[in-house]
Amino acid sequence: MTFHHEGPDGDVTQPENLLVDGTPWTVEASMEPAQAAALLDPLVQPGEIVFGNRGRAVPHHVAEEGMEESLCLVEPSILGFELTADGKPRALFECGATQWDLQLTDHRVRPRLLRQSPGLYDLDDIGFGQPARVFLLLSLATPHNEWHTKLAAAVLDIPY
Repeated sequence: MTFHHEGPDGDVTQPENLLVDGTPWTVEASMEPAQAAALLDPLVQPGEIVFGNRGRAVPHHVAEEGMEESLCLVEPSILGFELTADGKPRALFECGATQWDLQLTDHRVRPRLLRQSPGLYDLDDIGFGQPARVFLLLSLATPHNEWHTKLAAAVLDIPY
């Protein structure tokens, strides 16, 4: 997609946010998976520390001081998903020596996980096959109870 914007919206806790200017968006041509992966490679972060710490959230007072980013791309060495006993979808993954357990909000994986019984799953278990590579787009949520939760916002599976 290509779109025009008026620049940053001024939210220091989510500096990537832009003010869309209202002109129509255009759809770009599809690309081969290998080409997509090559475009993503320079953006991948090690993921041992995300948004300044190793926890599941960032305190609001820290985020208000200004975040460098509220989105980051990681390529986990290990990835799984959990539907907890109380029905919450989680992304369980490892980057470097850090193990993460974050809320899953991905629009494709989350609905399929919610149709499962509580337990642990991989992409193949829920119908996505075994991709050649998988990236996670992590996001920092808007504040709730003085915390910005870290989210696994998108699962980008690159087929063979």
